[in-house]
Amino acid sequence: MISISKFIYCSKLCAILIVFFATIVAANAQDRIIRGEVSDENDDPMPGVNIIIKGTTRGVSSGFDGTFELNANENDILIISFIGYESYEIQVKGKNDLTISLSPDSESIEEVVVTALGIKREKKALGYSVQEIKSEEMIEAKEINLLNSLSGKVAGLQISKVGSGASGSTNVIIRGYTSIKGDNRPLFVIDGIPIENSAIGEASEWGGFDYGDGVADINQEDIETVSVLKGPSAAALYGTRAANGAILITTKKGSKRKGIGINYSSNFTFEEAIGLPEYQNTYGRGTAGSFLFDVSEGDHSIQNIIDADGDPYTSMSSLESWGPKMEGQMVNIWNGEKKPFSPQPNNVKDFFETGFTATNNISLTGTHKDATVRAGFGYMTNKGLLANSGMNRFSTSISGNTKLGEKMRFEARLSFVKTSVENRPSLAQSQSNTMYQLVRMPRSIGLEDLKDYRDENLFANLYSGTKTHQQVHNPYWIVNLSK
Repeated sequence: MISISKFIYCSKLCAILIVFFATIVAANAQDRIIRGEVSDENDDPMPGVNIIIKGTTRGVSSGFDGTFELNANENDILIISFIGYESYEIQVKGKNDLTISLSPDSESIEEVVVTALGIKREKKALGYSVQEIKSEEMIEAKEINLLNSLSGKVAGLQISKVGSGASGSTNVIIRGYTSIKGDNRPLFVIDGIPIENSAIGEASEWGGFDYGDGVADINQEDIETVSVLKGPSAAALYGTRAANGAILITTKKGSKRKGIGINYSSNFTFEEAIGLPEYQNTYGRGTAGSFLFDVSEGDHSIQNIIDADGDPYTSMSSLESWGPKMEGQMVNIWNGEKKPFSPQPNNVKDFFETGFTATNNISLTGTHKDATVRAGFGYMTNKGLLANSGMNRFSTSISGNTKLGEKMRFEARLSFVKTSVENRPSLAQSQSNTMYQLVRMPRSIGLEDLKDYRDENLFANLYSGTKTHQQVHNPYWIVNLSK
């Protein structure tokens, strides 16, 4: 039988134990400060990331350096999210300092685009058409001119590369031509600043040179994204200059990181001439089926003039292939030699050489407190399709940004580009236009006979015309002396 005193003692002990365990539970239920740091897939700090306690509206955003502080319960679950990245959940239990790395969301990242004035918006929230191209897409098969890298990557964007060599300009049209006489080119905006991208030089029907355009000098390794705004409504903030659409170029900037980041890239490409005209290879040099066109007593009479062996001479005045069939018969050609009258099916294609382009880039990124800086250096060298032609381009840029307060940020960018071009192609109906000379060349003219382009008196060796009156020019003279 239990005495009353023992019962009272046991009751007091139970009460003490209940209070003790209740105190422990209450202590465990109290909030405590959780600290953490959020970074991206490159270990760069991510500002503006949302950290919310699951099932509540309580939360904070990460600071400029990717860090955050939050009062949370031991059993709380934190949801970390950011536009373009996969959401991440982590339980607080047993953790005071969190290190979180977010991975890009391949589905949602494509839906965030840069619009007018550099503002990032979700694509589905826009009332107009916009398409964005990432830097990685443009440098896979790197072009000398940035605009050529956009070919085939944007719906409704027409890219026309002018046949004026590596240093030539590129014509860009969005959604077709809207004016017969006016300007149809879109507006180009680099980091929020509109620029002039008109061709520096334009050829007339009698010749001239294409000196390229402004955008061609931009180093593709310095570009973060290119957004194409289609139509006037998309680019309304830029006024009438953007009536044909706008192409927004956003350059790379320094980002928060530990230590100094170094990135090096090297790219090599080879090219050869394609899309050459198709030629007939049945009839050779001559007129009306004959080798020589002669003028006698004011009347045009067509006759073959032959040598002692009975072999005909070819006419120096004939520029077309309206002569006899090329069947290998021996003839006296323009330089006094006797050779078979045979087709030269590759006398245009073989004139071009294999082009080569090498590009090397290095960039450095650093951080100091709230300031970041990026410096980039690039060198491109090109050997053209024509002999003795090519270009070299050296570019350097430095950009930085810093936080000047809670609601103010300062950004600056400085770039320098130096381009040198050798033997820039002449255009249109100019005697210095190599392609113009090759197109007019009769099908029986061999390139081997033209390679010795100067005689002993340093005059041009011509297959037509005279030393003082040139109807056509030797293409080898052009690429070797017309620089």
